[in-house]
Amino acid sequence: KTMLARAVATECSCTFFNITASTLISKWRGDSEKYVRVLCDLARHQAPSIIFIDEIDWITPGESDAGVSSEPARRFRAELLARLDGLVSLQGERVVLLATTNSP
Repeated sequence: KTMLARAVATECSCTFFNITASTLISKWRGDSEKYVRVLCDLARHQAPSIIFIDEIDWITPGESDAGVSSEPARRFRAELLARLDGLVSLQGERVVLLATTNSP
């Protein structure tokens, strides 16, 4: 999965940010959100870029896992969605998020 995402970035001449979801979650309040802000700001400044988050299912529970997620994961998701919404609303931004999951 990672090799495919890296190949896409290479083919598109994009900066490639390879992140594992578990590395973005911190037990310290506010750190996870800060990591997302820094990552999105860096990707925007290095545009065109691809943010690749491997194993995003680790922080985004499916229907069967509803309510099981930790507070840091919930805060992370809220910040990630807000940042993605901001990237989409800015015209000319060339930042793409690719995420993989281990679940079918």
